[in-house]
Amino acid sequence: MILNIKRVVAFCVGLSISIILFMPSTTEYIKESTPTLPVDDEPALLPAPETQILATSSSTTEPEPLPAGVICLEDCPLFLDPNDGVEDNIKEFFKDTPVMIAVAECESTFRQWDTVTGEPLKNPGSSATGAMQLMASYHREPASYLGWDIDTLEGNLAYAWEMFKTSGLVPWEASRHCWGSADMAINKGISDNDRVSPPLLSLSK
Repeated sequence: MILNIKRVVAFCVGLSISIILFMPSTTEYIKESTPTLPVDDEPALLPAPETQILATSSSTTEPEPLPAGVICLEDCPLFLDPNDGVEDNIKEFFKDTPVMIAVAECESTFRQWDTVTGEPLKNPGSSATGAMQLMASYHREPASYLGWDIDTLEGNLAYAWEMFKTSGLVPWEASRHCWGSADMAINKGISDNDRVSPPLLSLSK
């Protein structure tokens, strides 16, 4: 009897398990959706362009030096002649003593400054200085005593005039071959009045 009961119980348990195993599942599986990013109305920033480094040669070509005595090429627009206006100033200063204009032309070709260095014009073989080529070794100190600097055009002309008043053309005797010709003086109109220096006036007679 007991054995039969056990068989009945076993049968019932096995039947229950079979029913459970073959019963359709009611479980719903929900597929997870991919989360969406929030919409940004502002335009995205473009990445900054990479800095380009241009390859350069470590060696540079040096410009060719100017020839000796040249401070600017002919097409240089910034070159200023330091003697601009010197001739006009000399002619105005000695307008009543034309022979001194001729002296200035012969001595310095109307230059007060060296066109290369910009320094006062100097004679390479002596201390002669400026438009009237005054001997600085002799005349700088007395000119300074009178208040004139012979390195300037104004002082050079002023002291030359003082020398002319006291010594005539003697200080410029070395250049007489240039300015002392009577024919040259007459042709340049510097001996047609009584105000020329006595030495030149005597030559024209």
